[in-house]
Amino acid sequence: MLWAALGSVFGLAYLVDSPLAWAPWVVIAPLLHAAWRLTPGGAFWRGWAYGTAAWAVGMHWFPPTVALFLGVSPFAAALLYIAACLACGLGFGVLAAVAALAPPAGGAWRAWLTAVAAAVCLDAWFPELWEWYLGTGQVAYPVLAQAAAFGGPAALSWLIAGVNAGLAAALSPAGGETRVRPLLASLAVLGLVSAAGAVRLAHLASEEKGPPALRVVLVQGERPPRLREPESNIGDLPGYSEKTAAALAEGPADLVVWPESAFPGRVTLEPSGAWVGERPFGAVLGAELPPGPPVLLGGITERGPVGGRQTRYNTALYADGGRNLVAWVDKVYLIPFGEFMPLGRVAPWLRKFSPGTWRLGRGRGPGLLTGPQDSRLGTLICYEDMVPARARRMALAGADFLVNITNDAWFTPAARESHFLFSRLRAVETGLPSVRAANGGVT
Repeated sequence: MLWAALGSVFGLAYLVDSPLAWAPWVVIAPLLHAAWRLTPGGAFWRGWAYGTAAWAVGMHWFPPTVALFLGVSPFAAALLYIAACLACGLGFGVLAAVAALAPPAGGAWRAWLTAVAAAVCLDAWFPELWEWYLGTGQVAYPVLAQAAAFGGPAALSWLIAGVNAGLAAALSPAGGETRVRPLLASLAVLGLVSAAGAVRLAHLASEEKGPPALRVVLVQGERPPRLREPESNIGDLPGYSEKTAAALAEGPADLVVWPESAFPGRVTLEPSGAWVGERPFGAVLGAELPPGPPVLLGGITERGPVGGRQTRYNTALYADGGRNLVAWVDKVYLIPFGEFMPLGRVAPWLRKFSPGTWRLGRGRGPGLLTGPQDSRLGTLICYEDMVPARARRMALAGADFLVNITNDAWFTPAARESHFLFSRLRAVETGLPSVRAANGGVT
């Protein structure tokens, strides 16, 4: 019960606006301290209980979201929730077991390095449902969060793991007089990184030369998730157009951004152009949205050889002021069991357990669009804002801004806020301005 309680505290730290956002800096230390006095097997079981409870609290929104997203019964969603928490919780079990192999009796620094390396490696590579890192919740502390700008999420993971392992070593009766040194060293590095973070924030605030200044209209959507028809959006062109007109009446804009899944039905991309049924894309969009600033919006596209199999994609569509489609970006990182079925081609019977799973194709490329004033828009679609590598590649390719379009209508309010945490961390890591338009989520 003790380890489940401590794991619950850890999980609470990752809820949005949690008063326990500081907890990851200290709450792993008791687990490491106990692991050093146990066999690897005993440490594993305690770590597994800790991790399972952490994920159960952090993903408390999972069952209703999965029931809606996958189209399964509440009972099946509850079983998936339990299985997911048990599977993801294994990471902390492995961490505790590895730590038990190198107790402070063999040297405080050896114990510290083993625990920190295990924590960081598991944080980066252990398979989880989400790209969740130890430092994700640290966006609550902007100065500390800047560590992610220097080394990505792994930098925050190193700091958090280092402080915890140092604290555990300092409290250990073994290790001799040197047992406090790892903690002092970790705190010193934390202080230096915090100072560098404060300098970086001041520099960004005073930076005179930056990306082109754009006035962007972000339109919030409140539509149901989707039709039951596979790979199709319910959309709401009249509603989004009305909100856009109201925003533009208050002042001019350079760019309008609608959420993922804003365009209804599907768009067929052919050499002759973009078509919605028998009508050109520009005619369909222009019938609802008068000429004006370019608009970036989400939709489902399909393409393929004439007379051959058409592949469908989750796509960000960029329409010019005349409402003609001039560019697009396909989603690269698809959601397993939602947008594709893992092993679905070799084991098609798996789809019986997830009838709502789509069959989307995976996009390619860095995800950049050329926007107003030749600005380069790094376009993240839905879940992609949870993948540090995707935003980092966009920044390295020369993005001026990050634009995230998402459909969070599937999620509970808590899950929507949790998703927003990741977008904020991507902005910190890349140092790029970031805007976000959501259907049912945070805009």
